[in-house]
Amino acid sequence: MYANIEEFIEDWTREAELTKNLINVLTDDSLNVSIAENGRTIGRTIWHITCSSQGLLGYFGFNAVPLENEHQVPRSAKEVIETFDKVSSDLIETVRSQWTNERLTEQQFKFGRTMTNGVILSIIIKHLIHHRGQLTVLMRHANLPVFGVYGPSFEEWTTNNMGNPPVV
Repeated sequence: MYANIEEFIEDWTREAELTKNLINVLTDDSLNVSIAENGRTIGRTIWHITCSSQGLLGYFGFNAVPLENEHQVPRSAKEVIETFDKVSSDLIETVRSQWTNERLTEQQFKFGRTMTNGVILSIIIKHLIHHRGQLTVLMRHANLPVFGVYGPSFEEWTTNNMGNPPVV
């Protein structure tokens, strides 16, 4: 839960940057990769991450305009990356301009339960992290490099001579 807007913005900025580290290696061809026959492709997964931020903001009471083409995954990785950047910046501006620190203690009934607006902002962050995890699995399947998010990836561990990765 967030006690002030700037804490959320710092977290969002950091998490968005970590996400960009992953999506910057996407190629146009990789957008079509899927693990399961009816599963999301890499493109659909990152497009969901990109578009759903605006939808979540609207659902939680922000005046946020959904993307016009949210149901059509772009064919260009460059367009996905550029749109993610814009949506991420817009999200920060929307939260900063429409909610105050005092509003974070207000409660809403969403997803079948009552929660504070501070918790709602944490849900937006967790949603990004959840789908970013799915994206890394798809990226590995597509033989794309996966960068460490909260620590080194397996490849970074072995490439940077950090010894044997820990076994858990």
